[in-house]
Amino acid sequence: MAFTELVFDNGRVAALIGTGNPSLVGALYEYLVGTRQYETPIARQQLVRRMREAMIKCVILNGIPVVMEAFVSLTKVEKPEDQDHSFTREGWQADAINHERGLSVLIKLYRDENEKIWATFGSHKDIPWISTDISYGLFLADHRILDILESQMVILPAIMCQNLAVATHWHLRGCLRLGLTRIEVEQLQRTIEGIIQACGKSLDKIGRVADVESD
Repeated sequence: MAFTELVFDNGRVAALIGTGNPSLVGALYEYLVGTRQYETPIARQQLVRRMREAMIKCVILNGIPVVMEAFVSLTKVEKPEDQDHSFTREGWQADAINHERGLSVLIKLYRDENEKIWATFGSHKDIPWISTDISYGLFLADHRILDILESQMVILPAIMCQNLAVATHWHLRGCLRLGLTRIEVEQLQRTIEGIIQACGKSLDKIGRVADVESD
């Protein structure tokens, strides 16, 4: 799957949350349901399911208060027949399967650097566990609704909009490791920057995909 405007719809959700504009998520939904691909209630339910998954992933990336505001914004404009009532994390457990799910995605994104990164946290053993079992196991590595590349297109804007240089670099590289070309990642980065600018924000710490080392 390549980067396309359609694939990035959930990245727009993350960018609105990441820039501190969760109240615009409802307006984004209204715009999308006005397009041809969402003419039926079933299609709109699928859209809601995917937007909800993007927002759930943003809980661990941006925090629950801002995401709660995004859900309120969406709920205000949903019609009853378009609502999706599935409960994706029901019955979740922090077990071995969850751990392996999180670790497998971390290995795909970071390869052999995980131990080095975790070592930078020193004696704070909670952080590697939270990263593997909670951030990824519970949130980011759950690919039942959004696959690994679609999830990355949520993760990157959610982080980049916070002007976080190191984490953005890691996830620009992650996009390359998942198969996007540098041209596609540059297009993705410019799209995120356009949203940031439209929201009245600016970035002063973020490098470009051209700065990312080749594997």
